[in-house]
Amino acid sequence: MNVTPELFDVWKEEKFQGRTKDEMLAAGALINVGLVRQMSEATMRTKLCEAVGEMPPNEPVVPVAPVAKIAGRFDPKPQLLPGGRWGGKRWSVSVQSPDINSASPQNYFQIAWEGQTFLYGYGIKLSLPHPHYVILKGCTVTEVRQKNRKNENGDTESVDNYDVPRSRYNITEYGVVPGTEDLPESLQQYWQLQAAKHDNFKGVNRRELTRIREDLYGPVKQGFYKDLTDNDILYDILVFLFGDEAIAA
Repeated sequence: MNVTPELFDVWKEEKFQGRTKDEMLAAGALINVGLVRQMSEATMRTKLCEAVGEMPPNEPVVPVAPVAKIAGRFDPKPQLLPGGRWGGKRWSVSVQSPDINSASPQNYFQIAWEGQTFLYGYGIKLSLPHPHYVILKGCTVTEVRQKNRKNENGDTESVDNYDVPRSRYNITEYGVVPGTEDLPESLQQYWQLQAAKHDNFKGVNRRELTRIREDLYGPVKQGFYKDLTDNDILYDILVFLFGDEAIAA
């Protein structure tokens, strides 16, 4: 069966609930999501929802803002890495389908982030994680334009070529997804907010400092911290969050 972008948009708003396997297979084909008939209907719904940035049905909703503090001094940290469901700020957009004669006539476009590729359908109202939104907005192509060079008599002597960058995609923006306005845009911003709340982590114990550092830089080998003081670890954290210049100031 054929699924139009308009029909797909309706199904997306319903989170594909009530759709048959045939309908979901057709929806997956539209945006190049690999579904097979052997999958359960629940798995199909989840994969389709993930592809368009929607929370699958029957899943807990991400908190709209940091709520009651967990054990320790910091606000609850949402999922802000590519390995799981994004829990930070989201943007509502749709991307117009390219011309059929364009170099990319597919029904979907790709966003590459942190070594992973994410597929989104054209002509569908999407809920994009903030990093995907930034990447989408930064996608440009270069058009070559010409300008006539004229002599004093007004006659064209030559033609100069020059490059003009433009957005690769025709994007319609609807703003921040309601309920995510106060959520962090990135892991870095989350820890910047915590630093502002906790006097740049002054007085934070060594165990918490190493946890923050590894959250930002990644895990380290055993013995890495042996010769580092608490101030050394704190310096690394603040440099990551605010840069050398900010620390020097």
